[in-house]
Amino acid sequence: RLYENYQSGLKKEKKFQVNDIVGIKISDVDRSNLSASILPCKIIEVSHKDEGFNTQYKLATMDGIINNWFSSADIIDMSETVSVDLRQLDINILPVITFIQACQAFTKFMPINICKCRGLCNTKRCPRKRQSLLCCTKCHR
Repeated sequence: RLYENYQSGLKKEKKFQVNDIVGIKISDVDRSNLSASILPCKIIEVSHKDEGFNTQYKLATMDGIINNWFSSADIIDMSETVSVDLRQLDINILPVITFIQACQAFTKFMPINICKCRGLCNTKRCPRKRQSLLCCTKCHR
């Protein structure tokens, strides 16, 4: 039964191609409540692993090429909703950036209280951890 569920999930997997316009959900920590919740991106590379299963996508935004790979489950189809600027994006001149940097550049978000800890923020020595607040999506895991 688990195998059948896995097979049906593979059939439902969304397939995208290079130059498709897609979106990635932005975490609440990396944006304000008034800014956009989806980061518009352009697919610049497709990687098929495991004989066509588990397709991964490399994405670019107006601010740079995101250094992470994303699965089709993470991606939202935005082919009919995005401006011409993203479609005509020249990826040869873009820098490589992290997903968090891309989100913050798109939303123009700067957290008010930035964690200045040099460690893992896993003790109460971190003021943000003490208040049960996250300073970014990578903090306090």
